[in-house]
Amino acid sequence: MALILAHRGAVPAGSDLVANTLEAFGLALALGADGVELDARLTGDGVLVVHHDPVWSPDLGDLGDRAGRAVAATASAARPVLVPTLVEALDRCRGNGPGRPLVNIELKVDDPAGVEATASALAAVLASRPGADRVVVSSFDLDVLDALRDRSGPGPAR
Repeated sequence: MALILAHRGAVPAGSDLVANTLEAFGLALALGADGVELDARLTGDGVLVVHHDPVWSPDLGDLGDRAGRAVAATASAARPVLVPTLVEALDRCRGNGPGRPLVNIELKVDDPAGVEATASALAAVLASRPGADRVVVSSFDLDVLDALRDRSGPGPAR
């Protein structure tokens, strides 16, 4: 049977929900998704936050002086209210038993100089939390996946 992963959570047409938020993940799981896909990128102070674009998206609402600013140039404490840290998102998606949700973390890296820091940050998050066996990591950037593998040890054979 196929696994159903909600891409950036569940955002029904016409709703006020925003993708990649705790509310969207909660709704996806409440609707019966087996898990979620989310996008994670590094802030200026080295915290992984859940956000798709390299700059703060206009649909977040409370941007103020952050409009058009790069996520990587923003301290995590100054992120928009709707943007969770990766730790907060993993906590929201945590479950118990064999049916606990799967989380596909798509790592985003905008600058090759950020590969090592991004891989280190994710390795630290995963090492510090239960449930890493229910996490899949994907990226269009093969360098960050290789760097993560170097920090995490061997996974299943390719």
